[in-house]
Amino acid sequence: MWKKKRKSETRSFADWSTAILPLSSGYNIHSFMCQNEFSPHVMYSLMSGRPVIILATSGYETVVRQMVATLALFVPGYSFPSQSVIPWSYQPIKMPDLTRIKLIGLCKPERRSTSRVLPHSIRAYVSIYYYEKNTLVSPCYQGGVLTTIYNKRRSFKRDEPYLSYIHCELLQLASKAEAFYHTFCISGASHETLPFNIFQMCNVYNSKAMTFCKNIGVKEGDFPIIQYLTEVIKVQQMKQCQLFQNEVDSICPVKVDFTECHIFKK
Repeated sequence: MWKKKRKSETRSFADWSTAILPLSSGYNIHSFMCQNEFSPHVMYSLMSGRPVIILATSGYETVVRQMVATLALFVPGYSFPSQSVIPWSYQPIKMPDLTRIKLIGLCKPERRSTSRVLPHSIRAYVSIYYYEKNTLVSPCYQGGVLTTIYNKRRSFKRDEPYLSYIHCELLQLASKAEAFYHTFCISGASHETLPFNIFQMCNVYNSKAMTFCKNIGVKEGDFPIIQYLTEVIKVQQMKQCQLFQNEVDSICPVKVDFTECHIFKK
């Protein structure tokens, strides 16, 4: 008997380059958005430089790893491999860790207090997602871009087109941060007629920066994101500078955030 030859599958480069593999950045993003009403607040924490900790017991390790892979899409400057995103860890979080970690899945004890792995002194500076309780503790997002991304989830049925749309929105936001960095921060526009008093200087600077961002279409609630993206751009430029090539690998944007947190339940 003659066996039928199997037809070889023909795939283009576009198929390969746009394929979303398991545990890749943005994997399962559509499902995450549809299942979690607090998605904009999680995205806001990550994109404004506030570390996000997903806390769960060891039995949920696989699910947490997948969630970290999904949310890694919103970590500015992230590229695999990187110390800024840790899928799963058993080690307690320490204050110096906040200088490099932006997203982490953290194993908590099943019977003991969570303060062993997440001290109370650190909780004021991070956003925490208690996976088993479906509860998020983080600052409230009041901007426009991330809300638009979240609201568009019902217009798509699969990850691929939705992820492409998200990339477009984030690209526009990054372009505005680039314009803010080069036109306002570097060109000298931010230093014109600033008072000598440090407190007045901060107020005047922030007022000018907000005015500039409004002129390029940035809402007030998205301004912290623009500020953090600007720091990421600055660090990336420093890494390209030959004068600091020996020390610059350890440099990363650090944000000390005292913003009041709210509790969001699923």
